[in-house]
Amino acid sequence: MRVIRSRQVRRGEEQHFSGNVKIEMLYDAEPPAMISASLVTFEPRARTAWHYHPLGQLLIVTNGKGIIKAEGEEAVEIKEGDVIWTPPGQRHWHGASPTLSMTHIAIQEKKDGKNIEWLEKVSDNEYDNTWATIGSLKAYRANDDKELRTLLKMLGVLLPIITIRLDSI
Repeated sequence: MRVIRSRQVRRGEEQHFSGNVKIEMLYDAEPPAMISASLVTFEPRARTAWHYHPLGQLLIVTNGKGIIKAEGEEAVEIKEGDVIWTPPGQRHWHGASPTLSMTHIAIQEKKDGKNIEWLEKVSDNEYDNTWATIGSLKAYRANDDKELRTLLKMLGVLLPIITIRLDSI
């Protein structure tokens, strides 16, 4: 058994991250083990480049609010307590919200000595448009919820009337 108390902390490399990102390596396995884990803190608007993990990645959000976007899927707002599984080979990016920082634990395994394959950076425009999409979806879903509540209220009013009429048949 090994207890690790002193850990390496570094800034996220400019070619792989936008904005201020701090990476604290929690564990980097020695063969034959393949797992690595790090605590990553993104300041507001900071994010990863597009990337994928050969054997997938598990994220555990420990603080703040952020976003994750997988290729071909809707972006998802993430917050403290969320656990996110990204399957092997799925292109994605993640980072902090425009106004709040976000910290997560990232856990992944190595395949042939690599746990990540970096791709192109996420532009400011792409980041802003993705957040705008999340805002639009929230507004749309809130409107749907409002319509559903209205429908349920109407049903609550109508149900006793329908019941009375059915009883009189």
